[in-house]
Amino acid sequence: YFTIIPFSRVRGEVYKIKCKYPISLADASSIATAKVLGLPILFKREKEIEPFKKELNVTFVDELI
Repeated sequence: YFTIIPFSRVRGEVYKIKCKYPISLADASSIATAKVLGLPILFKREKEIEPFKKELNVTFVDELI
């Protein structure tokens, strides 16, 4: 089951996250979408996200195991 969300709904948040944090555009888009939808975000551990984990409300997969 998938929900298609128009980029216009999340673009403002994507831009804010991408400008504030040195992460990839794809990661910023994923985090922004989760934030806008009020959902948790789950990532494999990445060194570029790790310093901002708490600020971005990211959970790493290896923390669940």
